[in-house]
Amino acid sequence: MSRRLAGNVIWNWSGMAVTMVTGFIVAPVLVHRLTDSVYGLWILIASMSGYFGLLDLGVRGSVGRYIAFYRARGEQRQMNVTLSTAVTILTGVAVLTLLATLLVLLVFFHLFDVPEVYVGAARLAIIIIGINLAITFPVSVFDGVLWGHERFDLLNAADIPVSLLRLVLTVWLVQGPNDIVTLAWITLLTTAGNELAKVVMSFRINPGLRLSFRLFERASAVQLYGYGLWQFVLQIARQIGGQLGPLLIGGIVSVSAVTPYSIASRLITYLSQFIVAATGVLTPLATTLHARSDVEREQQLYVQGGKWCISLALLAGAAIALLGGALLKLWMGPRFVPAAYPMLLVLTVGEVLPMSQWLTYSILLGKARHRAVAMASLAEGLIAALGGVWAARHFGAMGVCVVFAAASFALRGAFLLMYGSRVLSVPLMRYMAGAVMPAIEAAVLPVGLLVLAMMWHTPTTWVQLAVYATAFGVAHAGSAVWFLGAGKYLRTKLEALYGRSEQVALAQTAEDAHV
Repeated sequence: MSRRLAGNVIWNWSGMAVTMVTGFIVAPVLVHRLTDSVYGLWILIASMSGYFGLLDLGVRGSVGRYIAFYRARGEQRQMNVTLSTAVTILTGVAVLTLLATLLVLLVFFHLFDVPEVYVGAARLAIIIIGINLAITFPVSVFDGVLWGHERFDLLNAADIPVSLLRLVLTVWLVQGPNDIVTLAWITLLTTAGNELAKVVMSFRINPGLRLSFRLFERASAVQLYGYGLWQFVLQIARQIGGQLGPLLIGGIVSVSAVTPYSIASRLITYLSQFIVAATGVLTPLATTLHARSDVEREQQLYVQGGKWCISLALLAGAAIALLGGALLKLWMGPRFVPAAYPMLLVLTVGEVLPMSQWLTYSILLGKARHRAVAMASLAEGLIAALGGVWAARHFGAMGVCVVFAAASFALRGAFLLMYGSRVLSVPLMRYMAGAVMPAIEAAVLPVGLLVLAMMWHTPTTWVQLAVYATAFGVAHAGSAVWFLGAGKYLRTKLEALYGRSEQVALAQTAEDAHV
């Protein structure tokens, strides 16, 4: 079990690394070739069309959970019913997506000031992205099939080549501002190929899998929607957090101000993906434990896994906060640092605690206890939306970042920590002592060393930055292994050895006295 989980984490991190590297390469290429204004336009199109993902009402997020649940119970027919019902529902959603794309075409150019020379290209790009989303809806359920079978190796085996192909095509074909349509075509074709590969993989790993509209069951649809309703609310919150920023800044501040915000936001997304790549593989396991009513192992997973998740969050947050300025200068160029780096610092402060609770989130999803989490996330989104409008008008893009960071820290961070402890019947003080404090202890020394290194010399080349990041990662890993694992293990062994030595000495003393 542990070997499979470790393999899944490695595969997820590999996929994340490829996504991150390709994103790092593509972003500056697009900014310089499309220009700031057209790149901001592309971000707006992606953000606005991203809201179409809400049309499934959480069904896609339900598929993986119920595939894992029925797989744990050996119920193949129910797996087939779940798959067929979801595909039937999402085929209808695909039609709604195409209609919604036409609606966007009617309002987009009234909401945003798009230069006349780019109106035709932007209109065609919106249509292509809408078609891409429509195709994705019904076939994306096979991501859930692979997820429910804990085949993260296959998920990433499909995603990694597609990310590399998308990178090559983008660098090769996108040469100027008028190529925004080409960028949309690249997105459509690579996404379609990726999903097709996952369909083939799903039927190969489960030969008993069947897809038929005749297997549609109303009870299964109610089940999917019952679980997916709160997934839907969570999706709304994620869309607000991920897409509202560019829309607020672009509509209230300026389109050009979207670019530095999107740069900082992208790095925060990478941070979150770094943690999700490790903790996401545990959601099917949590579902299996719930299906088998194994409460003791759930609690153990929450506390013991939690300390590693918190440690990863501290590692990622400290690295980006301390090395972020040098990274932005090398990545995007010096002119973006004054605007993007302060935003990055604020967003990082707000995101560390929420990132540390991704494992808690995964366990709650596995137990289908995510209703309160969804309501808290919705509250976060509403606060971010209302507060973001006010902050954008009075303080610009930085004000939006402060509001977003405060809302995420309180509701996606502190609330989730307390709620997870209550649901899993783990006293908060036990979680603090068993997970939070060891992770903080492990971070103190490596973070202190990195601060001293930055005071001595700031990296000015990619090689220097790589050396700093690697050294910090190795130091943090070593400290984490000691404080979170090996140190406790060795102390236990020494205490046991000391206890046995005392027993031997007492026995020898008693024997001498008897003689």
